[in-house]
Amino acid sequence: MLIPNLRYMTILMGMLILPVAVHAQRLCENSDSSVAKISPCTGPTGTTISVTLQRKLKSPPATLLFKRVLANGVPAQVKILIAGLSASAPSQLCATGNGKWDVWLIDASGESQGVIGAYWPDCSSTAPPSSGSTGPATSSSGAAQRLCENSDSAVATISPCTGPAGTTINVALRRRLASPPKTLLFKRVLTNGVPAQVKIPISGLSAASPAQLCTTGGGRWELWLIDAAGKSQGVIGAFWPYCSGATGPSGGGGPKPGPNNPLKPKPPSGGSGAIDTCLIGTWEATSVIQLSKAGGGTTGGAGFRVTFKLDGTEAIDYSAMKPIVFNDSTTAVPDTFTYKGAASGHIATEKKIARIESIEKAGVTNDVATAGRNFRMKLPGLGPGGLGSTFINNNSTSTENSLEYQTSVSVDRHPDSSVKLMRRKGPL
Repeated sequence: MLIPNLRYMTILMGMLILPVAVHAQRLCENSDSSVAKISPCTGPTGTTISVTLQRKLKSPPATLLFKRVLANGVPAQVKILIAGLSASAPSQLCATGNGKWDVWLIDASGESQGVIGAYWPDCSSTAPPSSGSTGPATSSSGAAQRLCENSDSAVATISPCTGPAGTTINVALRRRLASPPKTLLFKRVLTNGVPAQVKIPISGLSAASPAQLCTTGGGRWELWLIDAAGKSQGVIGAFWPYCSGATGPSGGGGPKPGPNNPLKPKPPSGGSGAIDTCLIGTWEATSVIQLSKAGGGTTGGAGFRVTFKLDGTEAIDYSAMKPIVFNDSTTAVPDTFTYKGAASGHIATEKKIARIESIEKAGVTNDVATAGRNFRMKLPGLGPGGLGSTFINNNSTSTENSLEYQTSVSVDRHPDSSVKLMRRKGPL
C-alpha cells in the first residue's frame, strides 16, 4: 500500500484528489451467479472454511478444489473433502508461500460447479495478507472470472461489482444502521501515489457508477459507505469500472476509435463487407441454452432480435425476449434472468470467426431474481445475444434461414450461452 504524500492536492477531470489514508482490508471474493460462497476467505492452515449454498444442487457438495498458477507458470491443485458444508484449509496451500488460491466446488457426482470464491492462506501465522485482489481470478485452466469482493464483517455488500459508467450499484444492508446510508465513497491510490476519492449520493439503496472512475483508465476502486450522519461505515466492496476500449475490468481506459485504431469499424471494400454476407439481415432467437450446468438447466430466452448490416453493424433488441427460468428453482418463486433494452456495435468476421470491434450502445439490463432477492444489473456489452462476445468459440454456423453461435455476458468473456436464431422475412 503506497503512503500518500500530504502535499498533494489537485483537481483532475472534475475528480477531487484528497490526501486521505486508504486502509487495506481483506475483502472476500464471490459472485451472485455462483452456486455457493465461502467464509472466511483468509486464515492459517487448519482454518474451518464454511460453504454457504446460494442455489440448490442436484448432487450435494463433496470437495473443495484449490487452484493456483505458480510463479513458474505451473498450475497447482489441492483437494479437500467437505463434511457438513465445511472443510479445513490444507497445509499444502503454504508450500509455495502466501498467495491467492481460487476455490472450486465439486459435487458428489464428480461434476465441477465452478468457482465459488478465493482463499488467501496466512502462511506467517501472524498476519493475514495485506493487499486486495488486483485483477481477475486466474485458474489453472487459464480462464479468468470476475469475483465480487466483500467481507462478512462489513455492514453491507454491493452488486454488481463491475460495469460501465452509469451502472446501477445496489447496496444490500447486512444489519440496521443508526443513520441511513447516504453516500458511496470510491477510493483508489493512483500510479503516482496520489490517493483519489469520488463521492456519489445513494437513493433508495442504489447509486449510479460515476464517469470519473475512468478518467485514469480502468482499475479497482474500494467502496466505502457513509451514513446520513456523515459517519464512515467502512469498506463494503470493490468496483471495477468497464472503461471504453478496455477488454474487461482489468484493462486500462484504452484508446478511442480513430483512423489508425482497430476499434474503428472496417469499411466495406471490393464489394465485400466487414462481415460475412450470409449474416446480413434480421434474425429472431428461437432457443437460448445456458452452458453452465450449475443451475440444473434453464428454459426461455427466445424472442430477441439481432440485425447485421454490411458495414459490420450488429444491433440487438431484447424487448420481446422471454425470461430465462432456472429449472431447479421453485414454481412459486422461480429464479429468473430477464433481459431488456437494446445494444449495438460493430463486428468483423474472418472465416466465420467473429470479433467485436466497438460498442456504440450498451443499453441492456438484466433483472435477476434469485433466492428471494431481486436486483438489476446493467451490462457493458451486447448482452446474451451478441455474436463476437466470447474470447473463444466465436464462430457461427449458418444456413440460409438458421444461425447458431455461442455468446457471453461474463466479464472474462467465457462462453455461457448458446443461441439459435431463424431469419426474419417480410415486414418487421
